[in-house]
Amino acid sequence: MHLRSTVARHPSRPSLVTTALVALTTVLASALVLVATPTAQAAATITVTTTADDTTTDGACSLREALGNADADAATSADCAAGSGEDTIVFALGGPATIPVTSSLFYTDVDMTTIDGDGLVSLQGTNIDRVLRGEQSAGLTLDGISMTNGGPAGSGVLASGPLVVLDSTFFEMRGFSGAAIVMSNPGGVQSLVVSGSTFAHNQADLGGGAIHAGNAPTSISNSTFYGNQAAFEEGGAVLGRDLAISFSTFVSNTSGSRGGAIYGTAELLGNVFQGNIEHSGGSCTGGTVDAGFNVSDETSCATAPTSLANTDAQLDPAGLAFNGGPTQTIALLPGSPAIDLVPLASGVCPQVDQRGFVRPAGPACDAGSYEAGAQAPDTTAPVVTVPADITTPAASPAGATVTYTASADDDRDGSLTPTCTPASGSTFPVGTTTVTCTATDAAGNTGSASFTVTVTPVVVPNQADLKITLTGPAATTNGATITVTATVLNQGPASAVNLNTVLAATGLTTTATNPTTGSGSITLNGTTITGARWTTTQLAAGDTLTYQLTGKVTAKKGKTVSIAAGTQSTTPDPQLATNLTAKTIQVN
Repeated sequence: MHLRSTVARHPSRPSLVTTALVALTTVLASALVLVATPTAQAAATITVTTTADDTTTDGACSLREALGNADADAATSADCAAGSGEDTIVFALGGPATIPVTSSLFYTDVDMTTIDGDGLVSLQGTNIDRVLRGEQSAGLTLDGISMTNGGPAGSGVLASGPLVVLDSTFFEMRGFSGAAIVMSNPGGVQSLVVSGSTFAHNQADLGGGAIHAGNAPTSISNSTFYGNQAAFEEGGAVLGRDLAISFSTFVSNTSGSRGGAIYGTAELLGNVFQGNIEHSGGSCTGGTVDAGFNVSDETSCATAPTSLANTDAQLDPAGLAFNGGPTQTIALLPGSPAIDLVPLASGVCPQVDQRGFVRPAGPACDAGSYEAGAQAPDTTAPVVTVPADITTPAASPAGATVTYTASADDDRDGSLTPTCTPASGSTFPVGTTTVTCTATDAAGNTGSASFTVTVTPVVVPNQADLKITLTGPAATTNGATITVTATVLNQGPASAVNLNTVLAATGLTTTATNPTTGSGSITLNGTTITGARWTTTQLAAGDTLTYQLTGKVTAKKGKTVSIAAGTQSTTPDPQLATNLTAKTIQVN
């Protein structure tokens, strides 16, 4: 059974993960010091390519083999990439997939190994002892994983070191205690972080229907607990001695003893409790403290002045549903007293809810894991619309003033005003200029588009626009004889009279010119060129002249032969920049 949404996961959950981890920073830091001090290694990514649960060398990497390589920081299985440091295990299974786990998957690496299912992978135990079992204070992060159908005694995860659970689902697990998660390392260094996750219909014979945290410092945030059961002992959903539980929803959990929802030393902030059942003592007992903004249909979970006791939270009677985001949640109905219960001034509102949707949707945050009316994080950039490429004649030697219109539209923010460089109304020089327009929406997404503005030279009847180009070999050798050619084109509109053209070379001893000529120099735009010089009385518009220089290469291997050429006439020229050119030839 696949119990997770197959839509794309939200790109980031800043407050869920950050807030939860900050609560345990000291503990985790201690764990790193006390558990082990190995030499730091670069992290590796190991890709699982098969749903088979085996260790057969067959070219397909199984999850069991991947965990073995991560634990060993080596390639103990040739089917998978070698482990190294804090490994991340990912999956390439072609879409949503179920991996049947035939016996416990052990993990022993003291580095934090991450199993990232991206919301597409379900681990299905077959009435086995535990699906995942950590030993030797090993650390593990489960991200985007669903787990179902385990067996007795900690049938989901038995952790002996730090455990982080993000965007994951535990469904219909069965165990003696803590059917989904058991923290089991008395006196050892442990911690548990749960965020953005759903625990539904898990059943423990003893305490902690879903989670038995033991003594481990535990942070639970933006999560949903629905229909879990501790048959004969405390904590229908959660049992522990050092719990911090915030912005989570507890519905229809049952304890055969005390604490229909939670039993243990716990700080409760911004949660919703509805329909939890216990044999005695209240839904939140064993040392729970109301830190504010809780909504409960009885009194034990809501004792602070800012909380609402004996209050129906008005939840969707359909119960768990895919309301967006990677895991199932329970929606708040319009008019629910949990809506806008937590003022922004309190400073405790998370940035997103369990689905990854932005909080607050109204003037204040909602209690529980679901924010009514919230939207998914905005990751779509505005669409910027620009005109087609523009060509216009110059109005003066400086160019032309060009105006244009650009616009931008965003799927959330509507019409935006883009910023363009160069701006509309600028003077664009002769030639082609690229204009780039950008717009940024309220979420910080930036869209852009570009077009070009080409300003053509001023055409004056008595002007001759000359252009000179060079051709020759790309490379040569020392002692070789080469020829370079200069071509002068008159782009008009008038004839060019009294032309002077110079072709010069360094690293080359001139042996011949064509046509034969002497030497001389010209100065253009402050640049003087001295070399072979040709004079021509007139060059009509559209015509060309060709000049050649032949010589022996004197430049050494690894150096270059440098060629420069220039041309000018007594007829006014609108673009002197095209009257100069240069070329280098590599000497091999």
